[in-house]
Amino acid sequence: MTEVRPARADDLAAMIAADEFAHTHPERANEIAGWLQAGAAVVAERGGSIVGYAVLTRSFFHRPFIEMLTVASEVRRGGIGGRLIAHLVAHAGAEVWTSTNRSNLPMRELLLRAGFTESGFIEGLDPGDPELVFRR
Repeated sequence: MTEVRPARADDLAAMIAADEFAHTHPERANEIAGWLQAGAAVVAERGGSIVGYAVLTRSFFHRPFIEMLTVASEVRRGGIGGRLIAHLVAHAGAEVWTSTNRSNLPMRELLLRAGFTESGFIEGLDPGDPELVFRR
């Protein structure tokens, strides 16, 4: 059973461990610490281990925005991302926005399954790979 709960300061190391990008990009650890300090993160916990996390900020025109969602590679495609999104949507109290690269087909499919619709795109953030904006 996977439980989604607010992240705590003592979750930092486990969140970094679950985030594959953080293994090769040390600046991500600082981002995670900032999200924890701001109270913006939730974690997915299974069997006492953190297997993913998500971050909801108001950085997008002061609207709820899923800024980050990651699931440990060994448990991807098992419903954890959907549980994290459902938790954030249920607690946002308004429409929710997010974005992902056009090349990130698994995330695009997850967002569509979660009831998001594509709203537009932004060119130039990652050359040749537009950022697609979604809302629900």
